[in-house]
Amino acid sequence: MKTLIGILLAAGIATAIGGEPQTCGNPAPHPVVCLENPTPAATAPKNIILMIGDGMSLQHVQAAWLANGGKLNIMQCPVVGLARTTSASHTITDSAAGGTALATGSKALNKQLGLDPKGNKLDSLAVWAKQKGMGTGIVTTKTVTDATPAAFYAHNPNRADEDAIALDLAAGSIDVIFGGGAKHFTQRKDGRNLLEEITRQGRTIRLATPGHYGTPAERGDILRQTSLEAVNRLRQNPQGYFLMIEGSKIDLASHANNLPETIAEMLDFDLTAGAILAEAAKDGNTLVIITADHECGGLSILDGNPASRTVTAAFSTGNHSGIVVPVYAFGPGSASFTGTYENTDIPVKIKQAASTSR
Repeated sequence: MKTLIGILLAAGIATAIGGEPQTCGNPAPHPVVCLENPTPAATAPKNIILMIGDGMSLQHVQAAWLANGGKLNIMQCPVVGLARTTSASHTITDSAAGGTALATGSKALNKQLGLDPKGNKLDSLAVWAKQKGMGTGIVTTKTVTDATPAAFYAHNPNRADEDAIALDLAAGSIDVIFGGGAKHFTQRKDGRNLLEEITRQGRTIRLATPGHYGTPAERGDILRQTSLEAVNRLRQNPQGYFLMIEGSKIDLASHANNLPETIAEMLDFDLTAGAILAEAAKDGNTLVIITADHECGGLSILDGNPASRTVTAAFSTGNHSGIVVPVYAFGPGSASFTGTYENTDIPVKIKQAASTSR
């Protein structure tokens, strides 16, 4: 992955932004997993892994599919659904409201985390898992206090208040935390070192950068590596675990209308999905859900060829759009994720799938 941006740029790209077609190619596709048990299992899952591609919609998946030669790990999932993403306040959601919907099963106001529209605190899937005796984890390529991961532990009316959100993480019970954002934990006005405080609680936290991670070319394979490390740590819990993995910067690349970087982020996310799906297929006890909080960029596929691994596409906006997002599911309990539904149904379906084993 470290040379992918350079490869894409070398292959040729129109440098226009916002509506102008861009073309890029990928001469280095990655292999996809071969899932031995593609049929949804009827048993209840022991473990839950929720993967969120921030800003990812069907167009992003299709662009990555073309760039990777007509194959994607995500597309190996046998169950597919569609989720609507409107927030409680806007037709076009932001990541705070979108993340809160996926984390809690409740619509929220844009910019607000872990709160219902009246300002009441909401319990997340991470809290539910803890109440069931399960281990919990968060892996992200942005700051762990950014909107999507924060929705799983924070309660704050302002997603931008990351120093305060870090206090929520320190006061919470997430067992394994990998991502960026160290400055919000160690460079604080109150003088506290929240990393040391969390570690003393017996929890695992590793923040590799002061802020967000860099591009795939800069950060390498860290999303896949930290995701697998989180799985290895959490599987020690005899009651199972809940893990949220976010491919965060699909969104930022799409905001910037940067097609090669968007595809590089998608392929990095898909590589991670392949590793997670392979682990889930091997243990047979893990439900994997792969979805998004919203679409970003209004991406349109104009042309492409999987044989040459080229994509021509254009962005219609530098912001989010209201396009429905895909929901891919694999493993025990996955059959219930077909159809079209609200994003708030996803955590409800997860709880229902796991209920018979708790």
